[in-house]
This record gives sequence, structure tokens and C-alpha cells, in this order.
Amino acid sequence: MFKEAMVAFEWTIRIEGKNEFGNVCRGKVRIGKTWERLFDCEIGFSIKEGKKVVAILQSAVVNH
Repeated sequence: MFKEAMVAFEWTIRIEGKNEFGNVCRGKVRIGKTWERLFDCEIGFSIKEGKKVVAILQSAVVNH
């Protein structure tokens, strides 16, 4: 979990999929932005953060 004093905002991305048998697979990733990163004009996701999102999606697809 992120320290409240350091994080300017936090995104929680949930991914849910259902197969033809009705089985549901879920994944979740949290990404936080510090004030320092915002002041440096980092408003979008970094490549590292984007890879976290794609990894959760891939895990949901592969393990489904």
C-alpha cells in the first residue's frame, strides 16, 4: 500500500473476464503518483506502470 503523505493520487485498475463456461477471472493493480512526479509533469503512466497493467491482463487471459 502507498503512504498517504507521499501519494498525490492513486489509480486502481480492475480487470475481469469470463470464459464460455461462466468462470470469472479477476486481476487488480494499483498505481500511485507522488507530488514530485506530478510537479515534474508526469501525468500519464510510465512504461513500467503500463507494463504492470498489461501483466495483469495477460495473467487473467493465460490463467483463465
